[in-house]
Amino acid sequence: MDVAELEAQIQPREALAALGYAETSEPQRVKGGWDTLLWRFGTTDGREHSLRVYVLPRREEIAWRERIALETCARAGLPAPRVETVGEVQGLPAAVLSWCPGIPILAFIEKKPWTLWRLSRLFGRTQAKVHTVTPPPEFVEKAPDDWVSR
Repeated sequence: MDVAELEAQIQPREALAALGYAETSEPQRVKGGWDTLLWRFGTTDGREHSLRVYVLPRREEIAWRERIALETCARAGLPAPRVETVGEVQGLPAAVLSWCPGIPILAFIEKKPWTLWRLSRLFGRTQAKVHTVTPPPEFVEKAPDDWVSR
């Protein structure tokens, strides 16, 4: 089944209720994901979240790796979405993450190209912080053969 067919079958409100989010705003589809279907929604406490449903081949592995990476970033205090819950939606791996406000960096640079140098330095500093974090052993052990850490 292709991604468009999967997207048509997924009811985000039902998926969120099954994952423990019964009272939410109307989930809004967010376009532009590479390996997931993504919806943005709010909860009654005023917070924003995202529902990610993994749809590509090797999706279980991708979902597991992303969860481990995000949880490791959270423990290290790095700026990244926080994993709130994980589960399945119609047999597909899914996760609810905290919503990170803002716009994609490329969209920002397209609007304000003069910020490229400053943003590049900020991005580089953040990347340097990421490289100080030791990945958990299970993350390294299960890295694909083409993974740069091997």
